[in-house]
Amino acid sequence: MKLGSNKLSIACDVLVCGGGCAGLDAALALARNGAKIVLVERARICRRNYDHRWASRL
Repeated sequence: MKLGSNKLSIACDVLVCGGGCAGLDAALALARNGAKIVLVERARICRRNYDHRWASRL
């Protein structure tokens, strides 16, 4: 993956790297407790096969 020179500044309390089960679960828990979250993922969020039980938590 080649990174460009584009820069983006976003204020947040927590930066979550990874949109897998653990990353999404952590981001959701933190946001529900009032933290301002930024989640970064190199691919599409939920690209794996998640079942409806996990997705219903969103």
